[in-house]
Amino acid sequence: MVALATVFASCTKEPTACFTPSPASAEVHQVVNLTNCSEDADSYEWTITDTWFGTSSTLENPTMSWDEPGTYSVTLKAISKNEKKDDEVSSNVTVTDVCYVCEEDDFGLTVDICGSDYFTGADFEDGIEFWEDAGYTCTKQ
Repeated sequence: MVALATVFASCTKEPTACFTPSPASAEVHQVVNLTNCSEDADSYEWTITDTWFGTSSTLENPTMSWDEPGTYSVTLKAISKNEKKDDEVSSNVTVTDVCYVCEEDDFGLTVDICGSDYFTGADFEDGIEFWEDAGYTCTKQ
């Protein structure tokens, strides 16, 4: 009696996860581009830490900004077409606060404002504009 055995090999390649955060060091409210350079992947799962909650995305190249200074972890899982194989890579993004000193010359008054004091980058820009419209000179520290 002769036995035949058939072996099925998977033709799906093992994906290789790869991404670059740009910039890798950002200021509060600055947009960071997460550029995916993965190979042999069909779908993606991003896990991004932020100030309050974790954020996730399935976009190929998402963007992110943070409203508090700190070091934040970004993880990318690259998944094969048949979803049986995956690879994961992580990197950190360092976020620093951006602060201005606004000075009024006539009376010697100063106001310190920082990006982390505001909910959005647009609110922060409006805050600087408010003090400049009031006659203060604002200088980035």
